[in-house]
Amino acid sequence: MKKGIFRELVWLKINGGGLNPNSAVQRVDIDAYMPAAINWAVSAGRNTNIAQEGNRDYPSMFYGSFTDRTIDRTGRVPFITLPKGYVPLPSNEGIRFITDNCGNTYAPLSDSDRRMIKQYVPILPDLKAYYPIGSKIELYGINPLIESLTGEIIVRCEDLEDEDELPIIAGFEKDAVQVCFEFISGQRQLPAQKNAIKTDVNTV
Repeated sequence: MKKGIFRELVWLKINGGGLNPNSAVQRVDIDAYMPAAINWAVSAGRNTNIAQEGNRDYPSMFYGSFTDRTIDRTGRVPFITLPKGYVPLPSNEGIRFITDNCGNTYAPLSDSDRRMIKQYVPILPDLKAYYPIGSKIELYGINPLIESLTGEIIVRCEDLEDEDELPIIAGFEKDAVQVCFEFISGQRQLPAQKNAIKTDVNTV
């Protein structure tokens, strides 16, 4: 589903299926809530994939490529800056792969591994790894002669154009629209929490 179509479906649902130019909710308001709904759909689709097939890989059509990103060596650790943000999935699965211009592939580092990287490098001379920090990708074990990197990421909703496909696995579109609608309309997403007199504390 394209981003622009998703926005229109949510707007129609908010307005009871009709076009209402005087609606209190405008399309820009939907854009503010859309990333949370899309991230929910991506996570839900990923978890379903794992439960049904044991497969953590997301459909390749949802990955965007970046090529020939120049390596910045001005800091303590060489890095590249991503052209767009990526979906923050567990274990940095929003990044599919990273390779350099010589064909070497880099493996993701966990937080604990990154803290021990100084100990790993001397004993693992062929180590090639990366660690994402915000829009930057730190590079470890990279040859000084390497000039650029290429890779694929699941581009976050905020950086997609209206004609771009949202990373929603087939079958989750309706749920994603509903989640976005409920965020905007203020419908409660938390389960009821009963207190001692058996009333829902969320309504007190």
